[in-house]
Amino acid sequence: MVYGSSLRLPGEFFQPMDTSIVLDPTKFVHKLRDCMSSLKPVPTSAHCKRSPFVQKDLLTSTHVFLCIDSLRKSLEPTYSGPHEVLARQEKTFRIKINNKEAVVSIDRLKPAFLWVTDTGSTPSPPVQPEKLTPASLELPTSAPLKTTEEFYTTQSGRRVRFHKYS
Repeated sequence: MVYGSSLRLPGEFFQPMDTSIVLDPTKFVHKLRDCMSSLKPVPTSAHCKRSPFVQKDLLTSTHVFLCIDSLRKSLEPTYSGPHEVLARQEKTFRIKINNKEAVVSIDRLKPAFLWVTDTGSTPSPPVQPEKLTPASLELPTSAPLKTTEEFYTTQSGRRVRFHKYS
C-alpha cells in the first residue's frame, strides 16, 4: 500500500514539507561523511578517573566502623565496630577485629567519633542500664497521690479525666 510513496516522519505531520528544497543524494552523502568524520570517540579510560570519597577524619581517627558487605537480616546494622586502627597505608587500614588483625580497604571504613576519657584515648565502656525490679517501680509512700482530680469510668471500664476550665 505504501510502496513508492514517500515516508512521513512525525515532525512532518505538524509542519508541511517544503517541496522547493530538493537534496541531491550525492551532496547529502558527502555532507553526511564530513559530519561523521568530524566525530571523535570518547576514550573509555576517561570514565574511570573518579577517585572514591574518603572522609578527612578517617586519616586521624583512632577507631573506625567497618561496613558489613554480606547479606543482612532486617534491622541488622550495616556497620560493625568501633574497631581500633593499628596502622594506615594509602588504600588500606590494619584494624583489630575480635582481637585479630585484619587489613581492610578504606572504601569499607568510616571514622568513629568516641568520647575521650581523662585517663587515655581509649573509649569508656558502655554504661549498663539498671535492672528494673518490681520494688523500683513502686511509688514512694511519702508522696501522696493527687485526689483533687475527678476520674470518670466509661462503659468499657476505662478511667478518664476531664480538664476543668475556670
